Amino acid sequence: MKNNYSTHQKGFTLIEIIVVVIIIGFVAAFALPNISYIIEKTKSSEGKQILLSLLNAQKVYKLDHDAYALNVDALDVQIPNSANFSPPAIDINGNLIAAIQRNTGTYSLEIFDNGTISCVKGSGDSTICQKIGY
Repeated sequence: MKNNYSTHQKGFTLIEIIVVVIIIGFVAAFALPNISYIIEKTKSSEGKQILLSLLNAQKVYKLDHDAYALNVDALDVQIPNSANFSPPAIDINGNLIAAIQRNTGTYSLEIFDNGTISCVKGSGDSTICQKIGY
């Protein structure tokens, strides 16, 4: 009697599929936390642009009035509503010009009169400022 079954079956075994799923799981476990910080760094760039606009407006205001403005309304600048940040605050304190806080409260960005932007940790991850590049 001749056997009609082929000894070379096509396809993957259950073990091979399980190994691939486990490998994908490990890769995802290491990649997802890094992706969230990349997304946060992108969102922080919106805050940076708002602060740079405020700095430029403050410099123009200072040329005209010999002092920095004490509120955003006094400046000739349009600050769009942000989905990522609370409205900016003018905080003339030493060399500090303005600050803007992330809606989540995890950090704030500050800009100084020399254009330096710094990050101040809020609630949550203590390394957020370092991870987003400040």
